[in-house]
Amino acid sequence: MKFSSWRSMQIGAAYVGAVIGAGFASGQEIVQFFLVFGVQGIWGLAFIGAAFAVFGTAVLFLIEKYNVETYQEMINLLFGKRIGWLFDVWITLFLFAGLCVMLAGGTAIFVEHLNLPGVWGLGITAGGVAAGIIGQGKGIMRINSLLMPFLLLASVGVGLTAVFYGGSPINPHITPPVSAGKLVGSHWLTAAVLYVSYNMIIGMVILSSLGKRVVAGNAAGGALGGMFLGAIALIIGLGLLSFPDAFFYEIPMIYVAGRTHPLLKLYYVFVLWLALLTTAIADGYGLAKRVSQAAGWNGQLVGLVILIAALPFAPIGFTNMVATFYPLFGYAGLPILAAIIARLGMGAFNRKSF
Repeated sequence: MKFSSWRSMQIGAAYVGAVIGAGFASGQEIVQFFLVFGVQGIWGLAFIGAAFAVFGTAVLFLIEKYNVETYQEMINLLFGKRIGWLFDVWITLFLFAGLCVMLAGGTAIFVEHLNLPGVWGLGITAGGVAAGIIGQGKGIMRINSLLMPFLLLASVGVGLTAVFYGGSPINPHITPPVSAGKLVGSHWLTAAVLYVSYNMIIGMVILSSLGKRVVAGNAAGGALGGMFLGAIALIIGLGLLSFPDAFFYEIPMIYVAGRTHPLLKLYYVFVLWLALLTTAIADGYGLAKRVSQAAGWNGQLVGLVILIAALPFAPIGFTNMVATFYPLFGYAGLPILAAIIARLGMGAFNRKSF
């Protein structure tokens, strides 16, 4: 297939949608991976845009060159069939961690921004997840994909408004927030690499599922998506730096939205909570499906058991989970980034590839 600007933009949009989620739009990821280094974190935000562009383009190149149609085929290409099962374990753990994080995020919204008891937030969010699992996740992915443009619009709109019309000028000597964990390292570059690492795994899964027929000739979609991701992260980061008080909140972007306009805050609360809910349902249902298929058990029952197992983690807090779980998965994903680079190098030096 020849290059198509429209097809490249579609691929880039799929890439962006895979990486941007409720955790990203909450602003807490940006705080824990970048703004804990103060204004220097801006360098990290610029770095991830370039890194996402490079790795996105590399994955699309490999899909086209090696006729990859599924993420299992991509993993087999990178590591061989004997190691591929480790990736399935990784994805299973990531889904469970994601479910725990989303439950904690839903709880934080009720406590911080609706002034309601945490048990209400956890109960309502968990109830919505249970309903979604019993309904076998029907329509959830579609709803989630429809929510993303509204979530993206809210994130970019609040960030730009904060930078140009609200808060205070960005102070180069601003006191950074205290990190909730030490796993991101002591330098913005380390944190940025880990951020790209754990997000790139999901990005690779989505891009691989598109298949060669869709991506052939349009590797530019990876570059477009990567640069757009970097731009959005930079806007959110600059917006948060304009309101340093936001660092003390578990959902900092809702605080910034409230400082710009009350109606904007209500909009952000509604869209972000729905995004957290649908993401939690997708994680819970996806995990239940994997376990039930492997064990031959009832998927709905397995899903409810998994949900119950996730509830005790919610009190750990959204901030602490983001600062702990995500860097751990970032370290676990480093071999995959290395394998992408290695396989790309092998293809470049193989004369038959030209």
